[in-house]
Amino acid sequence: MQWEVKNENDNVVNTEGEDPLRDFAHLQYTVAPSFRYSISDRQSFWGFYNVRRRDFREQAGLNSLDWWWHGPSLRWRSILGSNSDIEIDYAFRVQDYDDEPAELAGGATLPGNPTEKHHFHTLEVETFWRPRPGMELGFLYEFQTKDDRFQGFESWDNHRVGAELAWIVRRMTYRLAAAYDSRDYDHRPGDGTQILEYDRISGEASAGFAVNDNIKAYLSLAHSNRDTNRSTGNEFRDQNIQRVVAGIAFTY
Repeated sequence: MQWEVKNENDNVVNTEGEDPLRDFAHLQYTVAPSFRYSISDRQSFWGFYNVRRRDFREQAGLNSLDWWWHGPSLRWRSILGSNSDIEIDYAFRVQDYDDEPAELAGGATLPGNPTEKHHFHTLEVETFWRPRPGMELGFLYEFQTKDDRFQGFESWDNHRVGAELAWIVRRMTYRLAAAYDSRDYDHRPGDGTQILEYDRISGEASAGFAVNDNIKAYLSLAHSNRDTNRSTGNEFRDQNIQRVVAGIAFTY
């Protein structure tokens, strides 16, 4: 069993010369009961059920962005050699908003529209190599789809490739990661008659401290650059983001 409480403040995020319309600061709560089954000495299987609640800072005159997110995930991991593994993950998520109205396929929000509901499917393949004790290098490919259950305005496909280096020194865990994403939307507009698409390059450096076997504190610094085919409005334009996240994770 793992659960996590995280506080994140996004109110300094700016979109290419435009003031943001919202403060995206929020509290996030995650619970993930799990089980593990050893198929053999070299293969293991995990099952998870993830539940997450995101509670945004409310703003006068604007509807709430709060949502619930839940669903199962499966993981298979196999030892390839003395210092290498492969892992395959599949996850299904349902995201239900409390008050945020869904859009029509053309983007209009009408009073009779239902609240947003999304389904996510994620498939990830990752390989790991340990060049020395306490150090691990990983390479991944991930394909994810988002299915807007009303009329598909928010639907997209996303491809990701990435690499990660982690190493442990006593109670400290250090991590460096980089990724490239390519996302294509089904209906959301870009410039002119184009449908929105974008590329994103991101990097992250983090450190975690194991207080004991069940409690871990962590700090993360991240940067991302998004290049889109949209140059007007307040959303989904070219964007640079710097983010600092601190939290505590509890495992039972």
